[in-house]
Amino acid sequence: MKRSIVAAAAAVILPSMTFAAELKVLSTQATEDTYRELVPQFEKATGHKVATIFTGTLDAQKRLAAGENYDMIIMASPAIDAQIKAGKVVSGSRVDLANPVLVPLSRKARRNQISAQPRR
Repeated sequence: MKRSIVAAAAAVILPSMTFAAELKVLSTQATEDTYRELVPQFEKATGHKVATIFTGTLDAQKRLAAGENYDMIIMASPAIDAQIKAGKVVSGSRVDLANPVLVPLSRKARRNQISAQPRR
């Protein structure tokens, strides 16, 4: 699975680059653990270096609005769509790396969730 993500990232990034010495990436923190594990594999496979800023979604949006430029941004789909509409991300360049999996809660978990909510 992880190798397929590295391959997908390389397939997205490499065709638009010619001998880039360093890739600038802006990412929200949700993917940081996996990302930090995969980047060394990408660097070794491609010879490209990656410089990454991890931040919250609001700060990432502020950075992009202020005109900061990155080779790749990693954010939730709605945030990427907003950046496409704002002209900060090239239309058609969005690649979904993962989809959330919805898992139904057990009866006990639902009861605990309901009982933890404040009463009105």
